[in-house]
Amino acid sequence: MSLSANFSIMAGSAQVKITPEGALPLAGFDDPRSGLRVLDDLYTKALVLRHEKKTMALVSLDLLWISRGFCDDLREWAYRELGLEKNSLMVTATHTHSGPQTRELSFDGCPIDIHYLNLVAQKTRLVIQQAFAALTPSKIEYGSGHTNIAVNRRKIIVDPDKLKKFQWRHKVANRPNPRGLKDDSLSIIWITPLDDGPTTALINTACHPCIWRGQMYSADFPGYLADALTEYIDRPVRSIFLQGFSGNLKSRLSRHVPLKFWPPSRLYETLFDRVQFEKNASYEQLKNVAQELTADILNIDLLPFNKIHLASREIEVNVSLQDPPAIDYLCHLSKSPNLLQSSYAEYLLKNYDELDKVSVRLQCLEISPQLCLVGVEGEVFCEYALWLRKRFNNNCKLIIPVSCCGGMVGYIPDEASQHQGGYEVKRSLMTFGLPSGFSTRLEQTIKQALNDVIEGDC
Repeated sequence: MSLSANFSIMAGSAQVKITPEGALPLAGFDDPRSGLRVLDDLYTKALVLRHEKKTMALVSLDLLWISRGFCDDLREWAYRELGLEKNSLMVTATHTHSGPQTRELSFDGCPIDIHYLNLVAQKTRLVIQQAFAALTPSKIEYGSGHTNIAVNRRKIIVDPDKLKKFQWRHKVANRPNPRGLKDDSLSIIWITPLDDGPTTALINTACHPCIWRGQMYSADFPGYLADALTEYIDRPVRSIFLQGFSGNLKSRLSRHVPLKFWPPSRLYETLFDRVQFEKNASYEQLKNVAQELTADILNIDLLPFNKIHLASREIEVNVSLQDPPAIDYLCHLSKSPNLLQSSYAEYLLKNYDELDKVSVRLQCLEISPQLCLVGVEGEVFCEYALWLRKRFNNNCKLIIPVSCCGGMVGYIPDEASQHQGGYEVKRSLMTFGLPSGFSTRLEQTIKQALNDVIEGDC
């Protein structure tokens, strides 16, 4: 990796630790976990860019997700205190599965700690102020390449529950699917101060940071990129990870289930479903993924921007849902001994007349005619990123897709995956407080909105 001469731009970055002082429940998995110790610290990080009369900022938090309310409150504060236009602040989460819960309406069994949420808000305001104070003439470059750290996680397998009843049925399972589509693109924006300050690296790729499953706080593999890059660069590096469209992608770490001959149902399972994801990854495996990604980053040739032009846009689109559950069904579910199911049903009943009012926000931060960041308020399937790159390939424009941006609506699958079903399409609905799945018009709606927010037709 070489750093060549380039335009200068005013840039400033900062990071503030948001690791809890005590043990809090960890969000991201079905099994209850708590942060009893610290594997690596969680941070809120900010980057501010200023060129001519335009200023825009990016915030990335080492959390599973953020809520729309959190984002809106932060934007209101930044506009009031710093004069930053609301659509010029992009707020996203790295999507680590080893941090506290920060989304109020999440029916996933992981409670929210309001004191911690307030602390995160306070420290995120602080990190933005520090990034503004650090503005200095800087050199900005970009590049793109590929990485092989992820694999498609939706595989059609024989349903073992049906096999026990001597029925041959298929289902979509959370399994490594090397034949499935994936977005292996890796993009980087490299910002180097003209003085002796730390270099800031914006890193974007699509892979769920859910390798670590222990009872410890961790930013997962994105948390190790700064140290790994610093080893190869002769100045400190501050990495800001931007999660790509990874709703159906996961680290390719896997294991083979031992073959068992008894009982017969277990034999069937191990015959047809032997390759599964590694659920007990070690610290070394976690670091190896970060090292592999670092090596791929260092192989990218950096290019100068021919022109700096900062612009920001945002669009909010309404999305249609399938028919909601019947009131009688929800009344029955509200009496369930399962606290999650009953509270979910009570929430839907209380808001029954508003259940069809769901919207998704999309945001574009343009750095130049050559490059823009496109954020979507959900866990977006990789098919949308592949479509974007094909759609804008003739424009010679690098599109950097960012998920978990500005809030969290839920999974945003493509139409083919909607017909297949599976966890993201059906079983995750309760987690996000959705009454039913999205209609099959979702893909068309999101693609049109992506096109509009990038081209400025919004």
